[in-house]
Amino acid sequence: MSDFGAELCCIGDRSWQFRVTRPPRDHGEAVKLLRQHYLYAWQDDAYEQETIENSAAALRVSTHWMFFWQ
Repeated sequence: MSDFGAELCCIGDRSWQFRVTRPPRDHGEAVKLLRQHYLYAWQDDAYEQETIENSAAALRVSTHWMFFWQ
């Protein structure tokens, strides 16, 4: 995740939060990154098309990324 300037900034009991300085620049790059995110923190509805589109759009504007496990 260093391509995106992601630095771990917070560790919880079941979560990690990263500060991001260079979010993905385009939709394709965001979808590719999203697939990597899902390897770390699986979500049951993660592969539904609407979820992928919304999540990829969010990655492009977010300056913090959160991973959590249940």
